Amino acid sequence: STGGTLRGAGVLTASGGCAAGALWLYTRSQRLGLRVPPVESSLQPNTTLTCKLQKVDKLTRDTSRFRFELPSPQHVLGLPCCSHVLAHDGAMVARAYTPVTLDKFDKGYFDLVVKRYPGGEFGEAFHRLRPGVDSMMFRGPVVSLRYEAGIVDSLSLVCGGTGITPMYQLIRTVLSDPRDEATRLYLVYANKGAGDVLLREELEELARLHAGRLEVIYKRVNISKRAHSPEIIVAWVELSSYLVFSLAGNAAWRFTTA
Repeated sequence: STGGTLRGAGVLTASGGCAAGALWLYTRSQRLGLRVPPVESSLQPNTTLTCKLQKVDKLTRDTSRFRFELPSPQHVLGLPCCSHVLAHDGAMVARAYTPVTLDKFDKGYFDLVVKRYPGGEFGEAFHRLRPGVDSMMFRGPVVSLRYEAGIVDSLSLVCGGTGITPMYQLIRTVLSDPRDEATRLYLVYANKGAGDVLLREELEELARLHAGRLEVIYKRVNISKRAHSPEIIVAWVELSSYLVFSLAGNAAWRFTTA
């Protein structure tokens, strides 16, 4: 969904491609010079924010978590919930990524979870960066969906792979907002296998701390090679029973793994 507002009980879906789809951008970088952006928002309109890579944590065989420094330890990124930043090459190519950090919790840095795809320009570029040496250029924020606290009774989240990043951002936002104290979250997270699950420790800790408010189901996707193009792989997962339960507000979900 883009440009909308999330209201009532509903279903939100995301995949790695949707959450971080390729964007084409033609823009001239505007330099900040010696001017430092305000601490409440490192991202400024029509301005490139250049951030040095602080550290890299390997999550799976092809996905890592990248931490980028902000101008000072007091700065926050300035990104609303359910929003993206654009990583760009200073010319014509950019790609949108959803940070897994939030301004209300994380100061002085932001984290991106990036998967390396064979031949993928930005995934390869991120994985070539050297901590403490190299930097990446960013712009934003790009707001895709506006979430309003306190008006959602229950929310079903369905995602796969790196599509967990906007879901994790939303889950942290809802669980930390007193206006959403009665809001219940149901996450169905699909991957090829247990070793491909991203942010698993974080999700299980949130489910433990907020038992009764957050339910997580891990599902294994079924890969089909039948597609219109040999370059496309179709993955499907049975969701109907889970969606019926979540939309009905059924409290009998169990925390299980597939």
